[in-house]
Amino acid sequence: MTDILEERSVEVTDEAGPLLLKRCTTCGHLRAPLVSHCSACRSDLFEQTPASGLGVIVSSKSVVRTSDDEGWREVPRNIAIVATDEGPWLYSHIEGELPERAGDRIRVSYVAHPDSARLPVFTVHR
Repeated sequence: MTDILEERSVEVTDEAGPLLLKRCTTCGHLRAPLVSHCSACRSDLFEQTPASGLGVIVSSKSVVRTSDDEGWREVPRNIAIVATDEGPWLYSHIEGELPERAGDRIRVSYVAHPDSARLPVFTVHR
């Protein structure tokens, strides 16, 4: 369970590329993008590897956050823990309506973000 807590969604792609995960070059363990050490062997040597961009929602929640971008307004956000088909779990946003149940298939897409190139979000895969 500790491994799940260290994985958070961040910029995980270059401008043209797919969802990128980290593969430990020491033991081959596949990890989420934002890790500093391999949980299997504690190595800090990684290479980026493309992922399919598909997965399932493990857990999700709709939350309302305040934003000062446009004068402190309420902004609804759908957040989720996503299990990628390759194995690693990511914390991410879900675009659109949340599925009725965990386990629904989702696909990665990208949104522009003022502080970085693109951030992954997931949409329900129908």
